[in-house]
Amino acid sequence: MRYAQRSWKKALTLGLIGLLALIALPLLNKSGRTSANITMAPSIKITQVPRRGTGGGDDMGTIGGTTSGVEFNKCKVIIFAHTDQWYVEPYVNSPYTSIAEDGKWKNDTFLGYEYAVLLVKSSYKPPSKTRVLPQVGGEVLATERAEAK
Repeated sequence: MRYAQRSWKKALTLGLIGLLALIALPLLNKSGRTSANITMAPSIKITQVPRRGTGGGDDMGTIGGTTSGVEFNKCKVIIFAHTDQWYVEPYVNSPYTSIAEDGKWKNDTFLGYEYAVLLVKSSYKPPSKTRVLPQVGGEVLATERAEAK
């Protein structure tokens, strides 16, 4: 009798654990994020910083970095260079930098004193220039700034 009770209790416990797993897994994946590289919060990092410049002309450098916490095909990177104000880079008519499947991004930029990058939803429309950078919220998922080298 005791053996039958233990077997029954064990089966019930395993069944409850299985049921909880079936309920919990869809809830944990509810964010729709499927990449193994995804962290809890969206983030962007600058790993390649261009040299200092005064802006304008044809003086350009390369800026690059990494992103995480998002579906890369649904997001873009917006680059700004700062001189007398913040200018979207590399061009007003081409402000979006794509993110590779490994989360890396890279693009040209006109030189400035400081650089900023925004991780944004693909629908985001950046200003061509601004005195104050956009803050995290809405379509802006993460930001990072770096002084020129």
